[in-house]
Amino acid sequence: MPIRSQYDSVAAPTGDLWTFVFEQKEMNFPKNKPIYIDAQTRQQYTWAETKSAALSFGQGLIDQWDWRKQDVLGIFSPNCIDTPAVMFGTIWAGGIVSPFNPSGTVAELAFQLKDSGAKALVTQVALLDVAMKAAKLAGISEDRVILAGDCGALPGNINHFSSIRGNSQHFQYQRPVIDPRKGLALLVYSSGTTGYPKGVMLSHENVIMNLLQIQATDEDNLTPIGGVDGLGDKIVSVLPYYHVYGIAFLVNFPLYMGFTTIVMSKFSLKDFLQAIETFRPAYANLVPPIIVHLAKSPLVDEYDISSLKMVMCGAAPLTQELTEELYQRHGIPVRQVYGLSETSPVALVQAWNQCRESIGSVGGLVPNMAAKFCDENGKEIALGHTGELYLKGPNIFQGYLNNPSGTLDCLDKDGWFRTGDVGHVDAKGSFYITDRVKELIKYKGFQVPPAELEGLLLNHPQVMDAAVIGVMSEREATELPRAYIVLASDVGKTRLSEAALIEWLSERVAPHKRLRGGVEFISEIPKSPSGKILRRLLRDRANQTQQRTDEGVKARLQRGPSTPDETPVSRPPSPSVSRPPPSPSPHQHRYPNPGFLGSSSHSTIFSHVSSRANNSNNASLCEDPGQMPPSYSVGNLPSDKATTEKGIYALSQLELLKASKLKALVEVWLSKGVNLPLAGPFVTGCAQAVLDMVERSTSHNPQSGQSRTWVSERFDILLKNSLTPIVFRRDSSVADFVSQFYGDNVSWETLGIFFAAATRATLDLPFFPQLYSTEQERRKLISTLTRIGDCCLETCLGLDCLNDLQLILQYENFIIYSQVYGDQSYRSWRRMGDLASSLFALGYHENIDETPEVPNCVAQLRKAAFSRIYAADKSLAIFLGRPPRIIRTYCSFQLPSNIPGLWDTGSPTAPTAGGPPHHDIRRTDQINYIANTRWSAMCASIKEEILELFRDRDPHHQAENKSIIRSRAEEQWQTLPPHFKLMTSLKDCHLGPFERDFLAGARLDHLHILFLLCLVSLRHISEPDDSLLEVAVEMLSLVVETIVLRERLVSLYGLPAAGIISLALLNPSSGGKSIRPLQRSKMLQDLSVLVAEVRTGAFIQAGEPNFALFTRATQTIQILLNILMGGELGPKITEAEPTPLLPQQLPSDLPIDDWDPWINNDPWEFEIDFWANLAAHPSLQG
Repeated sequence: MPIRSQYDSVAAPTGDLWTFVFEQKEMNFPKNKPIYIDAQTRQQYTWAETKSAALSFGQGLIDQWDWRKQDVLGIFSPNCIDTPAVMFGTIWAGGIVSPFNPSGTVAELAFQLKDSGAKALVTQVALLDVAMKAAKLAGISEDRVILAGDCGALPGNINHFSSIRGNSQHFQYQRPVIDPRKGLALLVYSSGTTGYPKGVMLSHENVIMNLLQIQATDEDNLTPIGGVDGLGDKIVSVLPYYHVYGIAFLVNFPLYMGFTTIVMSKFSLKDFLQAIETFRPAYANLVPPIIVHLAKSPLVDEYDISSLKMVMCGAAPLTQELTEELYQRHGIPVRQVYGLSETSPVALVQAWNQCRESIGSVGGLVPNMAAKFCDENGKEIALGHTGELYLKGPNIFQGYLNNPSGTLDCLDKDGWFRTGDVGHVDAKGSFYITDRVKELIKYKGFQVPPAELEGLLLNHPQVMDAAVIGVMSEREATELPRAYIVLASDVGKTRLSEAALIEWLSERVAPHKRLRGGVEFISEIPKSPSGKILRRLLRDRANQTQQRTDEGVKARLQRGPSTPDETPVSRPPSPSVSRPPPSPSPHQHRYPNPGFLGSSSHSTIFSHVSSRANNSNNASLCEDPGQMPPSYSVGNLPSDKATTEKGIYALSQLELLKASKLKALVEVWLSKGVNLPLAGPFVTGCAQAVLDMVERSTSHNPQSGQSRTWVSERFDILLKNSLTPIVFRRDSSVADFVSQFYGDNVSWETLGIFFAAATRATLDLPFFPQLYSTEQERRKLISTLTRIGDCCLETCLGLDCLNDLQLILQYENFIIYSQVYGDQSYRSWRRMGDLASSLFALGYHENIDETPEVPNCVAQLRKAAFSRIYAADKSLAIFLGRPPRIIRTYCSFQLPSNIPGLWDTGSPTAPTAGGPPHHDIRRTDQINYIANTRWSAMCASIKEEILELFRDRDPHHQAENKSIIRSRAEEQWQTLPPHFKLMTSLKDCHLGPFERDFLAGARLDHLHILFLLCLVSLRHISEPDDSLLEVAVEMLSLVVETIVLRERLVSLYGLPAAGIISLALLNPSSGGKSIRPLQRSKMLQDLSVLVAEVRTGAFIQAGEPNFALFTRATQTIQILLNILMGGELGPKITEAEPTPLLPQQLPSDLPIDDWDPWINNDPWEFEIDFWANLAAHPSLQG
């Protein structure tokens, strides 16, 4: 006998959805109440504004597009507060709304547009390219593709939805009359086992009845009014609006009930938690992966989420253990809900007061519904027994669009819907879903049809047969699609790899359909006599190897990479085997490690030989065993005596210095708003990991001889961890990545980053009594920390297994050397060479975006590393007058994206940039180290072109190119966002130190470009012209303001500017026009400040980096100032006009006009020899 709902029945509506929502007779909330608030921009729609915007759009559809009853409007968009107005405007006009997954491909979207018969499509700017291509394939004209959301300047002839408005002055609009039982309101697509998405037809009555059913089960536990802000109980809205779950609970229900929703365009754990803390919602509709983060992520403890009274979880199964863990940790109960697109969507839900009594259950039937369980033949079984769930009620869909056979398979003549899910009901009426008859895979709430993937895989020329199943990942609390593949017997010369097949399929499907569960090659797909795949046998096979997917990164770390899709960081993964040679070497070369091998390398040449040999012998050649990574264990580690001594020294010093004090030093430094420019995301984690490592070993007594034993054991463990490749997949999270060098996985790279941060902190903080109180103590600590950092770096580099973290550590070590030993030090120059070598060996000069199976956070890290090293190479080469090592001609120029929250460890996967790569800086970009990295690299690229101009001997060609470069430089500066430009003097800029430094640096980088361009056309450097002098004056003036903030600006920009100004003052008429008195006074003032800062030791002292360079420069400038000011350097230099240096005051017997000692020097070089030559000027002698 069927089971009936325990709730009282609700009455069926007489009108359509528009009437039900917007023509309510009784409303218990004001019409001006905000319903949709954008969590990021704070823009909002009230109930009345939503109605007005929807009405205007609906009238516009009829007026401008001649919209007819039951015409379909497609929506291809992430969550947006405009979406409800678009949806209800379409419904007002009698249309049907069909939402599509915004991550879909052109082919997938085109299929659904054709199948639905959509007449128009609404999208957002970021998705416009895909939308236009799909619309064209579906026969939708360009003028019927419109935009929602914040579009800025509209591209081309594309209109915003708000421009589709009616003109009520011309005629009176008549709404089409809709039969709520038959007329469709929604057409949502639900993938099935046929391999094609099926259009689920939901009538107005289906949608309305489900709203009433949801309302009845909430039992007034939420209120739309009251509270501190008067908005009542708010709901945080993170579920996608294209999913029927999101439409029901986060679009329709709030509009009908008057609840304020906080709309998020996409999920990021940090942004989600911030929204809860900021807006204080009482309720959230979630899916299991988000519950996992709330229950397990340490990031949650940093935010106040106490406002949440309850969360609802649906779209996929949720374990009882996870439900209990969330409640025990945060006191938040979970209501589980069950439904499908075909049930509009809610069929079963836990009552508020019963969710703690029936944990693991999906609750009871909503009002007006009945259920029964049947055996495999469709015969009803007794209560309490397990069977397939059948449902009946007014919320059951109308059938599948254009698919009568699919409808007949699941919907009988009596209205019973066969769900395909297996479960049972207990004596209290609580339902439990235990399995699924349907073969559909559910990945994080997304539906993945195995047959669709199987059909695509069979199109691969090397695949004979394929089967796809879902394997459960406990770590991600979701199913992952896994493929079982039978290779064709005539595979040929190259065996298809797992990574290559995953990449091949990923290019053809939406992200949620990728083979995240991996690929396994087998000899035969198990099938029944009728040819049906026996997926049960494949699931049994998967259970035997469950550890591979369940334990994720942890298991892979313990055993090293064992499958091609687990990509070691040692170098970029190989390109797909489907790409013909020449290409980068597809093999991992690590023992020995020649690094990246390009198309001209011996490896690529011999790979052709191997391929031909394979073809001729019809057999595969074994891989050179010398290339295979050996297996290491403690006691069997590759380290020579020198490496061991360095490592032992570093660990011994760590004990003496006290890690806790060094960590405190780093924390104080970080609190100033500064960080390591490249390793910044890892500093805090590395510091804590090192401290934890030390504290775990504090039980030994250093006086008993155990300390040495601990140091030796820890040395071996660090060495082993450094030898363990860092592995990841494309969907690896930030936490997955960093966990491989935190905790028990602390390596020499971890230690090196910690010491790099401690060194920089000591350089920046003049006083830290826990470690040093005097300048002498500070310098001694700097020297010690620098040496320890060297030991850490050299220890891991000596292992011959280069990886991302080592490159980052090399860069930070180079920056430290430039600050400790000076930019002109050979040590710094040599380390720049090592950096370039490592960059090329890792292959990061190639196109990083083409590297498969790399998560976005790692890809952005590699781009940042390339950009930082590229820019540093140009700066050092120009400053020293030497050739740059990294030339753009041989590189794929790539900049990191400025993505907020990229390295938040709470994100399930790293945030993406959104849209194609861009080489400009957007108005929404934040001032941070990534912005600095991008701007520096952009300027460095132009500087490289200028350096090439210096070698161009054709004056006409040089002038033409100079003009082009100048125009591009000016355009680059003009397109820089206003908040990236210094609009006032630094003393009037009230931003923090880092922001001020950034603004000054950005301007100086641009001025340096103009400075170098002026030098190009200079006949003699000893005769600077007016344009060069003007740039030099602005540069020096800005440097003087920043002189106490950032030494780099002084050395790289201040000294060249001071040099040109000094030359101009020595030859006041050499450039054509004479120097104006006020300009001359300003020059002398800035030169005087520079000299005074150096001479008094306020800026630099003996023994500090670049001291010899600044001493030589200021000695020369001082002589010049003494002569120009009558032999006295007065403290109030601006109060009196300096005495001009007249030609007759110079010795008449010296050939001043012919004096040019730089004839054999590069004109951009302002190193120590420049100042020695300037001091030899005749007017400065005697």
